[in-house]
Amino acid sequence: MRRMIRTMVCMSLLWLGTAGIVGMDGSVSTGAYKAEGLKATNYMRTGVAEASVHQNSKTLLLSSVAAVIPAAERFSAQKQEQQQVQTEKQEGPTVYLTFDDGPSLRTKEVLAILKKENVVGTFFVLGKQVVENPDIARQIVEEGHGIGNHTYNHVYKELYNGFGEFAKQVIDTDEAIYKATGIRTRLVRAPGGTYSNFDKGYFDALQGAGYIVHDWNVDSGDSKRKAVPAAEIISKVKGSKLLDKNVVLMHDSLNHGESVKALPAIIAYYKEKGYSFGVLTNEVEPVHFKVADKLKWSRPKLSEQEAGMLKQYKETKQQKLIVHTEDKEIVFAQGDYKMEKGIMSVSLAELAIALDGRVEWDQEKGSAEVYTAQGLVFKMLLPEGSHGLIKSKRVMVPIRTTLPHFGMEISNYSFTEISNEIWTKKK
Repeated sequence: MRRMIRTMVCMSLLWLGTAGIVGMDGSVSTGAYKAEGLKATNYMRTGVAEASVHQNSKTLLLSSVAAVIPAAERFSAQKQEQQQVQTEKQEGPTVYLTFDDGPSLRTKEVLAILKKENVVGTFFVLGKQVVENPDIARQIVEEGHGIGNHTYNHVYKELYNGFGEFAKQVIDTDEAIYKATGIRTRLVRAPGGTYSNFDKGYFDALQGAGYIVHDWNVDSGDSKRKAVPAAEIISKVKGSKLLDKNVVLMHDSLNHGESVKALPAIIAYYKEKGYSFGVLTNEVEPVHFKVADKLKWSRPKLSEQEAGMLKQYKETKQQKLIVHTEDKEIVFAQGDYKMEKGIMSVSLAELAIALDGRVEWDQEKGSAEVYTAQGLVFKMLLPEGSHGLIKSKRVMVPIRTTLPHFGMEISNYSFTEISNEIWTKKK
């Protein structure tokens, strides 16, 4: 009965999502945004998040936007290659700025710099810090940056004396991230890196559960001792080899003020060298350290029970959204969609690709144009400050008000503990 009541509530709330494009957190910015040649529209906060869709126009005004970490699994094997081009491919050499050990108040300083410099980064967060600073974790995601799992407490002797504790901390951090941001990430970074900490068992167990482990190939040296001066951090980065893909390790915990000071110069350096800035996603080939011949730790061999902990956990979290059209099923894994404030939202890029369309992003104009074989379907204008979302091509849209632009509308829907399903018909 309780499940039935919850299902009925969710279904009724879905129909309240009748207006516009919203963010993952359902928030609405109050202010005015101008579409090209259209009258400015004021957005007010209401009980149900809403935006404005101008009649007789293909332009949508986006009042609030949010990011979503790419799926734990691609919704269509046939579309995988196209999806990768859409979300991951960078032009020319790419630098991935990564920040470990947050979120903290330093993270807010880092975010402000990234916004000012119009670049994106990836944050490997500690579960304990997410619990203490959920608003900052949410800000990371909402501003278009990547977020990854860095375990719960970073205590080496607990994490590397046995995989069971490592798995538990990954699970606890996954839950903390989900509670704060509404998303689940597959990205994992081992505290201290994998070299001499991980053996093959650790790698295999994480991979078997669908996690992607990322090390780095540029160490800023900001954690080699306390209070490493900004000048030394900058020098260390500049002295590193320039590769087609540079993954830079930095830190954003409270005691890394010098790292924050060094960040603008590091960004300027890579810009001068012609690098673009990317977000680590499921499609980015991870940098791995080799497996050491000898570990730092003496621990028992990984048991089958320990090896299965993460896989079993992930399987219980793989709730899906299935959108039925007349000729196909579009399957969105958890993380590709979100129900918030009564509105079911999905990734615009993935929805467009699934419906044989494409999205063209214009960072300068702050817009996204959606095309199908029939031409321009609609155009969205994003509010100022959405550079990260445009750059990472990760914008969420409410499915009920977006499908009509593709000539479809919702005819039926069902929500269970296993999957959410939506049936469509031609408009």
